[in-house]
Amino acid sequence: MLNDFGIIHRIKRIHTTHGRIADFMNATDIVVLHSNRINNWKEQYGRVAAEAMACGNVVIVSDNGTLPEVVDNNELVIKQYDEEGLVEKLKQIIVNHDFRENLKKTSIARAAQYLSLDKQVELTINNL
Repeated sequence: MLNDFGIIHRIKRIHTTHGRIADFMNATDIVVLHSNRINNWKEQYGRVAAEAMACGNVVIVSDNGTLPEVVDNNELVIKQYDEEGLVEKLKQIIVNHDFRENLKKTSIARAAQYLSLDKQVELTINNL
């Protein structure tokens, strides 16, 4: 698919340290957090989704645990184990520039309004 869309040259796999993650996340366009429930475990929060949104990424998540609540956009949620759904969603986002840019804007706004460190501190204090 990456060859078909002519973007294979834009794809990079990285191995890095925790301290450099923000540098790489700021250099990406799309982050996929396709987490699947395993036995009695499900995704509790998915902090990487919130961080990626704050960096201006389109974040695709599975419907596992609280991930749909983090992104709060049904356009970005796919069923667990649904690899074909993931491929279709990626195609839609890659091909449709306006759609992708709109998703990026709404993700940045959501991260700033609800998922920032200041907002998380406020929520924690108010729920003590």
